[in-house]
Amino acid sequence: MAIALNYPHDHRTLTPLRLSAWEIWQIAAEAREQVHPGPMPMLDVARLITRSAELSVNGQALRTLWDIREGVKDDGDVPVLDVIEFDRELPSTALVSLNKDFIAHRDELARSTAAHELGHAIFDVPAWNKMAELEASIVGPVLRRHRLVLARSDVRGAPFNPAEWRANEFMGAFLAPPKLLHRQMLAVAAELHVPRVRRSDRLPLLSAKKAGPDRLQAVIDELAERFGLSACFIEVRLRKYRLIDEGAD
Repeated sequence: MAIALNYPHDHRTLTPLRLSAWEIWQIAAEAREQVHPGPMPMLDVARLITRSAELSVNGQALRTLWDIREGVKDDGDVPVLDVIEFDRELPSTALVSLNKDFIAHRDELARSTAAHELGHAIFDVPAWNKMAELEASIVGPVLRRHRLVLARSDVRGAPFNPAEWRANEFMGAFLAPPKLLHRQMLAVAAELHVPRVRRSDRLPLLSAKKAGPDRLQAVIDELAERFGLSACFIEVRLRKYRLIDEGAD
């Protein structure tokens, strides 16, 4: 069964309209539920690859062909984490190559890399496919490549790239959905006796000042272990979702 998703888009070009981070998180949560339903926090990469082979994005049927191999390089012959390609001779198909040299024995990197490229398949490939249809008179394949390493929007000094930002936000919320992360955070905090605080307009949060840096880090480390992600990744998601209260009480 194909993963079915919908989001606001230009019906002529199939490019996404301007989406907020919250909207992207909701799309990621829908995708996560179809790929890896249930309360288990750690996502299996093999399951992600298998379940995302068939997509239905805004009613358009797409295929995603995954390849994990050594020596993945960009057009400049530089080794990269991954490459996503689109070839006009393979319509409606995203070709994703993950670099085994980088992700072997690094499960957290494999998860984030695969989820990032799934984000590109969902948000960018429909428009690439539409463009190929409009360029059908061109002789030969139209090849589109994306490089995670050199095009990431969080690289210092790099210009803002909407496609990279969308894929990164999708990746974060796909691997650590807000509701699931919040439930796991509260469970870990209770086990470790870390103080929480309840604001009148918010769910219970971690109290950074009451917990102190060491116990706060202990919660983050345990969550990282449960989700199979890095501690830095988890801390970023907690702060993006505003699940850590920095107040004095």
